[in-house]
Amino acid sequence: MYETISQYIEYLELEKGLSSNTIDAYRRDLYDFIEISNEKNLDNASLIKVNGKDFNIADFMADMRNYLDDFTTKAAK
Repeated sequence: MYETISQYIEYLELEKGLSSNTIDAYRRDLYDFIEISNEKNLDNASLIKVNGKDFNIADFMADMRNYLDDFTTKAAK
């Protein structure tokens, strides 16, 4: 999971050109999320609520990986 977050942060820096403060905030929030998930013994099948909607952690991470894979494939062309 940490590798996926690192790739996502790199994407935000290089492709989106976000400021260092914004990047730091994203990184901190994502790592805090992992820490809280671990403390609460949430597994990948656990549902979390975001803005009133249920999300499966594994699906969220898979979506992030797929997005990065698609981006990398397009960038290589």
